[in-house]
Amino acid sequence: MTFPSAPGWYDDPYSSDGRAERYWDGSNWTPRRRPKDAATPPHPQLQTPPRSTGPAPQTRHSPPPTSDGYLPPPYIGGGPRPDQSGGSKHPPHPADEQFPAPWRARGGAPTGFPHQPPPLGAPSPQRNTALPRAIAIGVTVLVLGIGLVVWISRSDRPSSETAVAGGESSRGSAPMTTASTLDDWLSAVCKPGSYRNGSNQLPNAELGATCLSRGANGMSILIGQYWSKFGMESDIAIFRMSSFAALQTEGGFYQVFIAPGGRSSQSSALQPLAQYGFTLGTAG
Repeated sequence: MTFPSAPGWYDDPYSSDGRAERYWDGSNWTPRRRPKDAATPPHPQLQTPPRSTGPAPQTRHSPPPTSDGYLPPPYIGGGPRPDQSGGSKHPPHPADEQFPAPWRARGGAPTGFPHQPPPLGAPSPQRNTALPRAIAIGVTVLVLGIGLVVWISRSDRPSSETAVAGGESSRGSAPMTTASTLDDWLSAVCKPGSYRNGSNQLPNAELGATCLSRGANGMSILIGQYWSKFGMESDIAIFRMSSFAALQTEGGFYQVFIAPGGRSSQSSALQPLAQYGFTLGTAG
């Protein structure tokens, strides 16, 4: 690429359509541009200088960008550019802001340079770990809370061996059978054909019934089902010195069989219920 020798307006070497002119100040292309058809005084045509055998031709220099990102335009010369000796920014032409040069973006930042990585040894930005830590703590607290509720619910479950209504209780010697139903209990103590539903002798029972015990004499047995343990204990206390068999079922309700009276034969009438986990006792 050849350069003019005298200052003046010449065809813009950076124009893509060839319709503009750029001013050459004698050593550099300036940012000043104008349309090619503008009225201008005649200027010398661009000519290729003759080959010379004298001193070495001047070389074209591309100075490095300054510390503030300014990239000066290329210049021709054999030594360092005078305005770069002190490291200061080359003062821009007044038309810089109106006609930015192709090698300089508005604001002083050079164009085409990718984002530079941080220098070696610089501390890396720390990641925000507050939110993941808070989520982990919340999950831990939730799991511990669920475990505590389960443990409390199991520890508060009443034992079937507890005495009812202040009376004496005992467990049967037969093994407990967990898979049992109301029909199993009735078949164990009631004479077939003697079961009557709807008894009102147990005022606190949700469901009440009566039947006769197995055997020749057939003693009366009261049957009650409760959602409240206190209600069951209150009804048992009505029949002092009577034998009873009580059970808290897996469904959460309480089942009781009462044999009114103080004879030993009444206690033996309820003994078959011990194989189903019932607590046997005498009301105080």
